[in-house]
Amino acid sequence: MNKQKPHPDSGFSLLEVLVSIIVVTFFTAAAMQMMVISATFKAKAKVYTTASNLIQEDLERIRNKASEYEFPQAIVTTADVNGLLIANPNTRTIKLSSVENLTTSDEVQFTGTPDVYKDFSINSIDNEITLALPGLETSVSNDTVLVNNTLCNAASESTGLAAKLRTKTVTDLISQTGFSYENVAYKAVSGYAPYTIPKTEKKIWVMREDTTVNASPYDVLKINYLVVPDNNGNPDNNPDRFIAEVSSEVIPNASYQCLKQ
Repeated sequence: MNKQKPHPDSGFSLLEVLVSIIVVTFFTAAAMQMMVISATFKAKAKVYTTASNLIQEDLERIRNKASEYEFPQAIVTTADVNGLLIANPNTRTIKLSSVENLTTSDEVQFTGTPDVYKDFSINSIDNEITLALPGLETSVSNDTVLVNNTLCNAASESTGLAAKLRTKTVTDLISQTGFSYENVAYKAVSGYAPYTIPKTEKKIWVMREDTTVNASPYDVLKINYLVVPDNNGNPDNNPDRFIAEVSSEVIPNASYQCLKQ
């Protein structure tokens, strides 16, 4: 039996048209779904990248504070060289670069000398200490570091170098009533409270908690971060919606200046 040849001007059959529409619809729907998924992942990636960058920026600021936290240095002028500190070790008053975090109950020692001083007064206006008689037992030169042995050999986390550094790092934190995670009251980082992601209306909060590590020599400060979405002008404390959680540790530079006992 011979097959009937289709007429050259004949169109598609209804069945062929329906099948074509179904195929086109299927692939169009799949392509649209992939575009939606891609846009969703792209938006999430932007949020995660922003959160990571904000944490890194803030952590760098804390690391800078840790590197700048050093013990003070003796400031020896030309007059000192000519007749005071260098030529006359028995001088009583010594000018320092700073007397911050120094108390009269501390034990101090200049690097390169064996002498430990426990009895002195502090002039916080002129950044000077006055040693009790007989005064300076061994002469010191300019930039000689005055090590605080009391901080270096702290007996608890509340009296160590990490606790002193913490007083500097927490100054850029803002209390947020009602926000806590695992029974820890996190605070918002100033400048990111909240932070609006560029080219979007999405806002996120960078929350931080600075805690001293309870282990000798008590010089480690642990920095805990949470990045959370905004919830009507407040940080969202629902753990299921947290964006990022990061922990790091910093050590003040003064710790490396401590003298080995």
